[in-house]
Amino acid sequence: MTIQTLYSRLFKRRIEETVQDGEEKQYYKRYADETPHVNEMVWEALDRNDVAFFLDEAHHAPAETVWKMSQRIGCGAALRIGATATPEREDGHDLKIFAAFGDVVPPAVTSSDLIRWGFAVPVEIRIVTAPRCNYEQKCRGTSGASEYACIRKALAECEERYRLAIELARMADKPFLVITQLVEHAKLVGKMMKAVGLNVEVVTGVVKGETRYNIYGKLRRGELDGIIATQLADEGLDIKELKTSIFLLSGKSCTRIRQRVGRFIRPVPGKSIAVVYDIYDRDVPFFDDHFQQRLEIYKTEPEWRIVWWR
Repeated sequence: MTIQTLYSRLFKRRIEETVQDGEEKQYYKRYADETPHVNEMVWEALDRNDVAFFLDEAHHAPAETVWKMSQRIGCGAALRIGATATPEREDGHDLKIFAAFGDVVPPAVTSSDLIRWGFAVPVEIRIVTAPRCNYEQKCRGTSGASEYACIRKALAECEERYRLAIELARMADKPFLVITQLVEHAKLVGKMMKAVGLNVEVVTGVVKGETRYNIYGKLRRGELDGIIATQLADEGLDIKELKTSIFLLSGKSCTRIRQRVGRFIRPVPGKSIAVVYDIYDRDVPFFDDHFQQRLEIYKTEPEWRIVWWR
């Protein structure tokens, strides 16, 4: 269970004990009784300190829900183990990770270590220079956050970039994953790829869990060429069959980049390499700088080969 689901179940169990209205009480009782042994075990653990608390994606420790659970369970004295590929945060809240779970246990295992040991396939980062899009006239007179938002919108609406995305998707080893920052951008890319015969689905935060699960199943079975997703695919996406990823509209976050590449480097039969196409907006304010920061992240992994593709 995710920590959010666990917290939700505990909260609803408590409501069951306090709400007197018959209809509402019946609803919460059905929810809690789905896994009564889990509910009883967790409530008991909250008042004991001889328990272990294991959290995956531990870089989310500063989040309110996760922090409350990490401090509450075992009366704060439980053995706490956090696992994450990215024990750092850009928002400066790294200390909360270490406060919840302690320092990083040496030796830290890198992506390159996993590749050398055979638990992951080699990575090739192919840098693709984006076509020049007309943003200057649209964004003249803007500055700061407004300028960034304006330029990002202009890039997302650039026809030449759509054609580039389609070209890369056509030649890519399939199945592929296209990642962008914007929901509307993902929808437009998906619509245009479908129009040229690519069998793709779009996955954003509004796509419900069951539908999302079915889409991922199709991808695993080879029934789709690829999916177009927003940044929700940075974590939690577990499709080892993916062979190619296209960073169509990316950012600079060290955490997101490492998580993103980690989505598809696990080996499966017939997969010898994981290919990333990183779209480089040369001389474009903000986005050129973001690319340079991504490039420095790529260089920290010896087993990630960087190719200036075109």
